[in-house]
Amino acid sequence: MNHDFLFISEWHKRLHCQSLLGVTFHVRKSRATLQGIFLFALIFLSLIPFAGNAQSSTSNQFWSRYKLSHAFGNKWASEIDFTGRFSDTPEKKSILATRSQFGIQGWAHYHFSSRWRFSGSVGFYDNFYLPDIDQESSTEWRFTVQGVYFFHKIGYTFSTRGRAEIRNIHDEENGITNTFRYRQRVKYQKPLNSKSFRKGVFYVLASDELIFRINSTEDHNTFFDRNVLSFGGGYVLTDNLQLEMAYVNQFLPRSDGNQIIHALSFTITFNNLLGQIQGKFKKLKNNE
Repeated sequence: MNHDFLFISEWHKRLHCQSLLGVTFHVRKSRATLQGIFLFALIFLSLIPFAGNAQSSTSNQFWSRYKLSHAFGNKWASEIDFTGRFSDTPEKKSILATRSQFGIQGWAHYHFSSRWRFSGSVGFYDNFYLPDIDQESSTEWRFTVQGVYFFHKIGYTFSTRGRAEIRNIHDEENGITNTFRYRQRVKYQKPLNSKSFRKGVFYVLASDELIFRINSTEDHNTFFDRNVLSFGGGYVLTDNLQLEMAYVNQFLPRSDGNQIIHALSFTITFNNLLGQIQGKFKKLKNNE
């Protein structure tokens, strides 16, 4: 199980134990209120693509992400993400028609408290075809800092994340585009066949993220960059392996016509992969 779910699962267990010991929780009321607010916000935000300029272009994409995470004690964790994106083109309608983006991003996470987690990362991306910024070939360095606040409840987890990032994009003509973005996301996760996230548990998730651009040098400078809405689910296969699939809708308001991206996202998370490999080698060596 990745460090996020280890962190969340531990607090689900604590809350459950406290409730069994007789500590009073107004769970039903707070749960209904929080879930109602979140669902209302998702419904409202999902209507954004249909507002404003009716003229829009649409593209369909496939996103894959492979996460390698490792926890160091109770406070620190590292993570390396490998991402790959494919997109259709005006000539070909398959979501695997052309490569869109490949990237690698290294993270350091610090769990400040039971509710707060702070992170920083450096990433490199090779962009082949990005219809949202009208570029067909570019490389990008991305620097990110973020903070996540968790609302731990029995039976589900709600979180909000604030992220600031600098994108330094070099196009094929050696032009440089610098963009500072701020991203605010809310996320809801609920296990289906258990009250906590652990081995053998299916779960559902929903999230929405608003992205804003500040001091952009791009030609189509827009303060509100995009809205990212997603729905999906996952399965905790083992304590060290997790699978997740989601539908993602991106709405990008542009002066020359709005853009909408429909994406199928697939994520595989490995926890302590190197440690597992080393453990298997030691076991084989001891059996010799």
